[in-house]
Amino acid sequence: IRQIKGTTGIEGNTLSEAQIAQIIDTSDEKHEGRTVSPADRHELEQLLRGFVEELEGVQAEILDFVREVMFRDYIRDLYQSGLINQRCYTFLTLLLESRGELQIGLPEYRERRHPLIEQLYTGIKSKRTIQRDLETLLRYELIAVTGQNRIQVNVAVMNKFAG
Repeated sequence: IRQIKGTTGIEGNTLSEAQIAQIIDTSDEKHEGRTVSPADRHELEQLLRGFVEELEGVQAEILDFVREVMFRDYIRDLYQSGLINQRCYTFLTLLLESRGELQIGLPEYRERRHPLIEQLYTGIKSKRTIQRDLETLLRYELIAVTGQNRIQVNVAVMNKFAG
């Protein structure tokens, strides 16, 4: 990729049709005037597109991983600074570690109908405490509520801190 970017002056994250053509044309010049047949040119274009798509997929996976690590650090910092409590921190950590398998609806959380929520709020009688915790999680945008009224971690909040 560095060689392609260095020899063609391509900037940015993706290759346009014109940039792919430029790479092929540049390769023609470097091979003493020999040209690429239309069939080979088409094959090379397809190969380059596939390569770029694969690189974009890898880049997306890496960015997702980095966001998750940042999110873990962020919630730990919020907890250590007293901005979220132990229940919120534990809930977020377990939700994150479940990778979407822990399905808790907003009503289940509010009414303590899920075993995890019941465990987190053992010894706490007030529904107001649960409501305050939910409000805290929402205020810091640490959770999102899906269209199916399910709670999920909002790792995308880390995009706010990107430069």
